[in-house]
Amino acid sequence: MNRGLNCMDALTTAGPRRLRPILMTTLTTVLGMLPMALSTSEGSEMMHGLSISVIFGLSLSTLVTLIFIPVLYMWMNERKRRRNAKKMAKQIAGNSKPSGIGA
Repeated sequence: MNRGLNCMDALTTAGPRRLRPILMTTLTTVLGMLPMALSTSEGSEMMHGLSISVIFGLSLSTLVTLIFIPVLYMWMNERKRRRNAKKMAKQIAGNSKPSGIGA
């Protein structure tokens, strides 16, 4: 936002720029955990739950990072913009009132 971009332009610029590193990090970890999650060898029962938890948690946090946070940011920015516009309209309406009947 420091470069003078509006909210939508900032999000559409940052989205593709950050998409590749986030997906690469998530996919390498998830693919690294798959053998542990799918293993049926002796003693793998203990690591099975851990790997499933890591895979699910990392996938969910990736979705939150890529989808939920930008949408929430845009929604909050829109609320702030509307609130400021409403406040400005009240100020303008307050300044343009007639000063009285007998004035």
